[in-house]
Amino acid sequence: METLEEELVGEGYPVRFVVLSNQNASDFVERTTVPIFEDPAPGRPAWDEMEPDARKHDTFVYSRTGERTLFWDTSSESLSNWSADIRAAVEAQGL
Repeated sequence: METLEEELVGEGYPVRFVVLSNQNASDFVERTTVPIFEDPAPGRPAWDEMEPDARKHDTFVYSRTGERTLFWDTSSESLSNWSADIRAAVEAQGL
């Protein structure tokens, strides 16, 4: 994730990755350098607000205006395509 962000920023795309975490993801906190929004509330309300039944590794891409342009659903996608799919969604918005 950090590598893709660095590549896109280096190419001129104004992109920022942020991780949404709940209180059970403490192990993940130590493995990433991107900002982490930790939702302390029980029941994952921030996740549900983003997408009902959102799962680990689901990814959202938003435009500069805050419009969601992609919901990358882990349950129907292959993790091996994540980087290419997210890159394509960012590039489709232009510089």
